[in-house]
Amino acid sequence: MAVPTIQSVYLNGANLKVSWATVADPAITQYVVTVFFGVDSVFTTATFAPGNPPFQIGSLSLPGGLPDTNTSYFVQVSTMWGSSPGQNETSQLVPLITRLPVLRTGYYDGTNFYLEWEPSEQASQGYFLQIYGSSGSPSTGTAPTANNWWGMIPSPALPAGQTWNVQVAAAGTVASDDGDKVYAAQAASPLLASPQPSLAGLSARYQRDVQGSFINATWTALNASTGVTRYRLQSYAPDGTPGSFLDVPGATSAAGTLFLPSRFEPGSTLRLLALNAAGIGVATTASPVLTAQPILSGAAYASGNNAVSVAWQMGSDAAVTGFMIEVYNLANPTQTYTQAVSGGSSRSASFTSLPAGGLDATQTWGIRLWATGAAGSVPAVGETWLLPAAAPTISALLCQGSELSVTWSLPAAAVQPAAYMVSLIAGASVAARLRVEGGQATQARLMIVDASQSYSVTVAAIGPDGAQGPFSASANPLVATVTGLTAVTDAISGLCTLSWTAVANAGSYRLDFGNGTPVTQSGTTYTFTNPLPAEADLAACVTPLAGSAGLNIAGPAMAPHRLPTQRARVIQASFNAAAMAATATWEPLPGATGYRVALMASTGGTLTELANATAAAGATQSTVAFPNAYSLSSTAQYLLLVQGEWAGDRGRQANQPSIFDPGFYTSTSAASAAPPFVYPATLITTTTSTNSAMTGEPLTLYLPDIGAGHPLTTPLPTQGAFALAANTDASKNSAVYPYVLTISNTVSTNNPWTFAPAQTIRTGLASDVQTFLKNVEAAGAVPWGIVLVQQVLARALPQTFAEQLYYSFGLTFPGAGASQGCVDLRPGMVLRVVPNPYQTVPGQTQGSWLTGYVGAACIDYDIGSLVSANGAWSAGFDTFIGQLVGNGALSVTAPVANPSTGQEQGVAEAADLYFPAFTQSFYRLFVPNNLLSPSSVGSQRASDNFVLAAASTFLGLCNATSAPSANTTVAYFRGRAVLKACMRVTLDGVGQVVPVGTTLANLLEQSGRLMPAVPPPLVGVHIERGLGGAVLDPNAPSQPAGVALHLDWQAANSAAYGPGWGVASLPLLPGDRITLG
Repeated sequence: MAVPTIQSVYLNGANLKVSWATVADPAITQYVVTVFFGVDSVFTTATFAPGNPPFQIGSLSLPGGLPDTNTSYFVQVSTMWGSSPGQNETSQLVPLITRLPVLRTGYYDGTNFYLEWEPSEQASQGYFLQIYGSSGSPSTGTAPTANNWWGMIPSPALPAGQTWNVQVAAAGTVASDDGDKVYAAQAASPLLASPQPSLAGLSARYQRDVQGSFINATWTALNASTGVTRYRLQSYAPDGTPGSFLDVPGATSAAGTLFLPSRFEPGSTLRLLALNAAGIGVATTASPVLTAQPILSGAAYASGNNAVSVAWQMGSDAAVTGFMIEVYNLANPTQTYTQAVSGGSSRSASFTSLPAGGLDATQTWGIRLWATGAAGSVPAVGETWLLPAAAPTISALLCQGSELSVTWSLPAAAVQPAAYMVSLIAGASVAARLRVEGGQATQARLMIVDASQSYSVTVAAIGPDGAQGPFSASANPLVATVTGLTAVTDAISGLCTLSWTAVANAGSYRLDFGNGTPVTQSGTTYTFTNPLPAEADLAACVTPLAGSAGLNIAGPAMAPHRLPTQRARVIQASFNAAAMAATATWEPLPGATGYRVALMASTGGTLTELANATAAAGATQSTVAFPNAYSLSSTAQYLLLVQGEWAGDRGRQANQPSIFDPGFYTSTSAASAAPPFVYPATLITTTTSTNSAMTGEPLTLYLPDIGAGHPLTTPLPTQGAFALAANTDASKNSAVYPYVLTISNTVSTNNPWTFAPAQTIRTGLASDVQTFLKNVEAAGAVPWGIVLVQQVLARALPQTFAEQLYYSFGLTFPGAGASQGCVDLRPGMVLRVVPNPYQTVPGQTQGSWLTGYVGAACIDYDIGSLVSANGAWSAGFDTFIGQLVGNGALSVTAPVANPSTGQEQGVAEAADLYFPAFTQSFYRLFVPNNLLSPSSVGSQRASDNFVLAAASTFLGLCNATSAPSANTTVAYFRGRAVLKACMRVTLDGVGQVVPVGTTLANLLEQSGRLMPAVPPPLVGVHIERGLGGAVLDPNAPSQPAGVALHLDWQAANSAAYGPGWGVASLPLLPGDRITLG
């Protein structure tokens, strides 16, 4: 039975057109066209009444638009009788092409229409191209394979008055054994409005440089009404395959540069395309591109005429019919001068088309050649040579030995060349010629073969490719020399002075220090205005000069002389008052041939050299004596400096250390004159006065608001050498330090600076100190203010070794009105508690011998200050418990006491000391006159134990006793606890807790370093001692934490303190830092 046969399938966008061979059966009522997903799922159907045999066409729209490119579709035609399809009367299944080619570009060049598309791998029979209008037959073309992506519709007729559309369709076959086709295309794209506009005004040139090949083009833009949105410069291979292109957006764009990935092949062409947003438009006809570029081989410019001799090279190219030489302004390419050269075989010419006055030497000029061909071709432009048009100006001729240094310059606006040609002319002949590379070069050196001749020099600029400019005016060199240069740095100013021998006929000298800034000097000495940079590698070179305006002529420059910038660093400066000499120790300087050591006095900022000494090479120490009968001044600071010397040169000093440093010093008198003592000194004259009755120096100490916001009552207290006054000087930082404490060195009674034999504690001075503190308290000083003043006095006062224990700790022994030994417990100290638990041993005989107190591990309590939430200040034994109690988080029950009998309950731990009556600002530890027997059962009488007394005021502390009373609150640790006042010190960086009274000798004993007692100085031991809140400079940005206690001071006279006594007998104070070595 006959069946319908599909002849062709044409998918046009979402419209499907199917052609089939009909069946000659009059009973057929319908033909059914079915599109399937796969082969059995119906996608869509359409019916058609039988038409005229033998072929029939049916069109249907696909639902949803274009088919899914990832799905297989098939089409089939079947017959129907009545309302039922016939049995097995169906056509073959024909697969649809679903991956449609995408038209990217289409353009008409006035003759042919060219298309470019994204290919479809389903186009087994290539592509079908067509342009069709609203009437008439379409114009068509084909592309044979699926890989084709461009093609052409030759000579389409595009008469005006119609709307034209272009389309590219993928082509396949209905069956492998026939030639019927399956077509598939996206919807057609309309051409530009009819008639097609034409492009004009394309001007292009092909160029190649080190970065690659490119085409510069300009054109005349089309009217925006054409719908054009961009322009494309499109290159083509010799076979017409589209190559690299450049899209230039904008309907009014008129220029662009197409960069090519490789050199153009001969026979390549170029078009300009004008495209709308869909990529459809018009194009120019293909322009042949000349690819053979002429290569310049020479260009010589002569000043004074308007000619440039030009030579070039190029391989034979039949397409080249001539050349054009172009000289143009690189800054303004429209300023150009051209000259045609006929004949493709020409290789040289004289360019005479320059302006009458020659080229403007202030402009940057280039010269290049164009290879030209037939009309309409794209010329090949050779590379540009920079053409120097300015003559250099010689500015300096510097002769050194047999070398002549030539310096020149070009006008500021002239093109920078690649090199210069420097010529040395002797008479009528050229003695030497040197090409100097580098456009920034301004100097060359020529050898002088015969110094007896007269020479002249010329310079010409050479372009980067060899073009030569005009020569400079000639100039004549000169010969000379310099010797005997020395460099000496002044010790006071630090300025270096150069000196040298004169050179005959030299009017001046140029000094070059290698920093690019030479100095011209008329004489034979020069002093730097600033000290030489330390350790810099500097040299000086002196050149004699003789020249005229604009031309510097110099004789031979001497060899660079290295300047002495090395700085000698003094690592130790010491003073021997007995010898009235100072000793400097320094770090050696490499290569130094000697050293100069100077002793300076600095008074009011003015330095004066008092004396100097020299030392040989290799030395690292030297001593300088003061002038005979010299008297030290209290207003002067004495400094040492060292300078290295190098064969007549003298360098800088790195530092000027003082031979004296403010700090603490120890006495050097024998015990028969005064007990050993420590004193502060800020002046060297303080340390050189008689030790036992020192002149000393007045001390001024600045205090904060010790009234805590409440002005002290006036008149402010004075007592003996001590006076408290208001600081009314705003320049002395009175806002921070409103009070001044002065310690006089001139009072006749109880002078702190006066010592006497056997007066280990000067009771009169001690009484003055205590009275003064009481008066300051009575004037309104708060407790922490009294503690601060105590600290300041304890550190600042000149005092004997024993007085240090008294003033720093209040250490007092029975006698002189005291019934018990006692010591104050002040912030910064440590209370060491050694509990003695009671041990009971059973037995009648042994028990009586073995029962009693035994030793236990000690407990250290740091005594510190505390400010509670309400601002109240107090001292205490445990800052954590103190915070809890002071801020109401913990209450402590007071021990029961019976003042009438002196009995009281003991406490167990420091926390028990925070009952209200005992939480005070001042504390004192009383020592029992007799230590309880370890075999006793203890005592509840407070005074039999180590007792702590608390007082809210300094006066109350002075009146405190070891027994509980209405005026004294006491506490003791129950059992037979032993209490020790201790402090923290540091030895070689390691902190230690040591008892009050520990001396330097005790620590040296522990280290095995204690020497027999000898007179001062003591070397190898360094102590840094804190100032305890003492402020001497109220304007200092930060106050020093401590100062040195000088044990190694070499005084004018030094004697042993007494049998067994030495400097190491010095008591230590809290915070002392001891360093050995």
